[in-house]
Amino acid sequence: CLVCNAGVLLNERTETAEGHEVTFATHLLCGSYLLPRLALPLLRKAADPRVVFVSSGGMYNTRWPGGERGSCSAGQPYNGQLAYAYAKRGQVL
Repeated sequence: CLVCNAGVLLNERTETAEGHEVTFATHLLCGSYLLPRLALPLLRKAADPRVVFVSSGGMYNTRWPGGERGSCSAGQPYNGQLAYAYAKRGQVL
């Protein structure tokens, strides 16, 4: 069983070496996508393979922006709590 429970909440916008915003990269790119894909060969060998994604009540701190990107858009002041809420909500969509 693989439990994906990675998370980060930063006060300042930070980017990975690849140029991705760290909250998005931690929660979605790496934690929900890349890690399970890398573990897939081992999971396939397991008797009862499972991947469990853990989110947080922090996703309820704001509504999902829909077509709007809210204050996480480029050029807007960075809001770490909003970025965290969007990333956690994105994990369950």
